[in-house]
Amino acid sequence: MLKILRNRARFGLSCGFLLALTSSALAFDSLFRHVGAEAPLAELFKDSDAYAEVQHGVMLGTGRETWTRLANGGLRIERAWRYTRARHPERGTVHALPDPWEARGSLEITKNLRLVRSDTTLKFHKSADRALEDFVISEEYDRLFEWNRASTVASKDGKSLTRITRLGGEIVDEDTYDYEPEAIPLELASFYLSVAVHKKIDRFDFELLVPGGGQHGVRVEVHRTRDTRRYAKEYRLSKRYLDPQIDLAIVDMRLASPVKKILFPYHFYMAYAAEDPTRLEMAWGGDPDDPMHAIRSSGPVVP
Repeated sequence: MLKILRNRARFGLSCGFLLALTSSALAFDSLFRHVGAEAPLAELFKDSDAYAEVQHGVMLGTGRETWTRLANGGLRIERAWRYTRARHPERGTVHALPDPWEARGSLEITKNLRLVRSDTTLKFHKSADRALEDFVISEEYDRLFEWNRASTVASKDGKSLTRITRLGGEIVDEDTYDYEPEAIPLELASFYLSVAVHKKIDRFDFELLVPGGGQHGVRVEVHRTRDTRRYAKEYRLSKRYLDPQIDLAIVDMRLASPVKKILFPYHFYMAYAAEDPTRLEMAWGGDPDDPMHAIRSSGPVVP
């Protein structure tokens, strides 16, 4: 009898836990409740050219992003990254790559920030394995060598996306998946966050659509401050990140699902200029052992 009561108690606790998770997941305050999905959101963004110093995992380099306004009210975005060094994840020493890694991407989006098409090309070299001795880059980041070109195209009605990845001339994978009205593709997240900062929407959620069709609810809180240290304690950031000279709107993102938060408890931060929310000044976050950092620079950086 005692065993039955214990089992019932455990079952009750389990049901209560699941109900708590469900009710928490349902408390989803979509960004599009504050901003209409059909609004001409792209009008906020003007022609621009921006540069940054970047770190993705152990790779160090520079980036550039160019925006061009289109006659139909949309935008064309060109992105380029060049990695020339690698930082050892344990010792922190920095070493030159035998051959630079390069990546290029282009996006076309509509006047209401819907994706029309994106293309990405990678030029990564396994010679990078010689840079860090006991850390074999091509093994640690083996997924980066599964394809070297990807394209994503929206259907004519804009309700689905088809993504094709290629390695050389061979198709590696092809997926068609739903593109719901309130889904935000990963490639466009920074633009929607700019809109939220501009409209002073400081608490909201959104559905992040990742390449391949996976979706993740993201919970967002915006902190208007110069105190980046409070949000950077776990990360190895330079003084430029920790001592900003302008007021910032720091967008603090984490997974909304309680279950997913257990599996991935980390935050991502994107800091926009408070006076000009289209200016992304810096970004950092993710797993501190495999971080993502970027900080705006005044012009092209010589690595």
